[in-house]
Amino acid sequence: MNSSLLKKIILIWIAIVFFGSMMWRLASTNGNQTREFEPSYSEFIAEVDAGDVKEVTLYFSTNSYELQGEYARPANGKFHLAVPKEVVPGLLGQLREKNVAVKVKEIRSGNWALILLNASLLILVVGFCLLLIWLIRANRRRGAVAAPTALQYEQGSGTIASIGGGETADRWRD
Repeated sequence: MNSSLLKKIILIWIAIVFFGSMMWRLASTNGNQTREFEPSYSEFIAEVDAGDVKEVTLYFSTNSYELQGEYARPANGKFHLAVPKEVVPGLLGQLREKNVAVKVKEIRSGNWALILLNASLLILVVGFCLLLIWLIRANRRRGAVAAPTALQYEQGSGTIASIGGGETADRWRD
């Protein structure tokens, strides 16, 4: 295989990987274009006191809670922040006073089926690359030519025959 063909194949694969990653990012973002805020704890408490928080989900771990939620104003505004475990009882009281919907969830390490589903595009691209590499190496081991030539030399008779018609051309001479 000559170097220009190899360069073309590499460029094609780079383009495939680039467009695949762009499609992955496009498919993984949700349709709603929402802006996500990262307020400080004091800013978040001010928003709660003002009644601007619509709902909160608390994800707990060993040392802290991660709060994710949605603002009532601005509409579809989302936020997330981390708070220490010690402030959560007082925070829940404030959220209850302002009639904020509260959900509590445990952080899970990861569901293998979900991870494989999300990584399936990457797995397919890598598998296709490995198949292509295997085919190229197998082709080289056999000594095969990448594309058939227009004329074929018949070793037994010493004539050049056309691949399509099989008619004998002039005798091949030294």
